[in-house]
Amino acid sequence: MDKRQTRKLSAYQGLASTLEAHKPKWTPLGAFKRAVAVLIDCLDSIVDLARIQEDQSGAGAEKELCLVTLATEAHLVASAVFAFASDTNDAGLAARVNFTRSDLKRGREAQIISRCENILAAATQTLDSLDDDYGITKEKLDGLQEKIDAFRTAQPKPRRTRANTKTATEQMKQCFDKADQVAREKLDKLIVQFEVSEPVFFGEFTAARKIGAVGSRSSKDKPAADKSAITLPKAA
Repeated sequence: MDKRQTRKLSAYQGLASTLEAHKPKWTPLGAFKRAVAVLIDCLDSIVDLARIQEDQSGAGAEKELCLVTLATEAHLVASAVFAFASDTNDAGLAARVNFTRSDLKRGREAQIISRCENILAAATQTLDSLDDDYGITKEKLDGLQEKIDAFRTAQPKPRRTRANTKTATEQMKQCFDKADQVAREKLDKLIVQFEVSEPVFFGEFTAARKIGAVGSRSSKDKPAADKSAITLPKAA
């Protein structure tokens, strides 16, 4: 992670803290809640990928990269199935897929695989209903199965550290881009809903976003000094 990305991550984590502090205010607004979930998911992925980048020995890097990829894909599918279960009042189905991204990475390898396979099974059973309205296709489920298999068979391979680091770097850029998009196109627009009703929340959110905008700029982005404003000393 370069210096600019480090600053941006820190700014987003500050925004996440502000959102958590005011959670009861925005939770009832479904679109805002979903946007926050996407943002937090991106930040979790970035932290995981940064750890892979910093693994100089390479031991476990491939396995860790497979786990990050698997958890991200399984969470995407689980979220869609949960939304479908909520819409159809199917509490049993909702319980089968009610996992956060962090939940999916907890425990031993067998437990992780079991959770992801259960999500895959639930999605497969409801695929006809998920395809059109929830964005889950047979191809996505095949992709999830491939990621489960890849995680199951991955082993630490120190010689592949450079390749793993490159992949992690590419995925990190995608996560930052996604975080930028959801913040700019969702949260920044929906926060207007709270300008009058929750002025403290609105003010703290706006301040956090301004800090993020400044923190993510490199020195090259800073405006040049106005030389016309500089007062030169008078000649003796």
